[in-house]
Amino acid sequence: MIEVEIKNLKEKVIITMKGHSKHSKKGENIVCAGISGTLQFLVIHLFNNLKRKGKFNLSSGEAFIEINIQENDKTIIDSFIEYLKLIEKSYPGTLSIRNTS
Repeated sequence: MIEVEIKNLKEKVIITMKGHSKHSKKGENIVCAGISGTLQFLVIHLFNNLKRKGKFNLSSGEAFIEINIQENDKTIIDSFIEYLKLIEKSYPGTLSIRNTS
């Protein structure tokens, strides 16, 4: 199971992910691939396009993002969370999301 923790702080968001969905064998797992691709998109958009400050580490089975956000960044972060919730609902038992403030 992929465990996701999202901490929404006043001017910062911290996203931590650990695990694999075990939905399918390695190389054919659409749940892991979907989450991984969307997470990479989020990093590229926030760090490269919007030039936000922070740090990140993405590796197999683990991800960590700590980013200083501005008010208009909330829309893409909220969309990412909604995407994760959709995966959680569509593929039960593959993903667990904990959203804290």
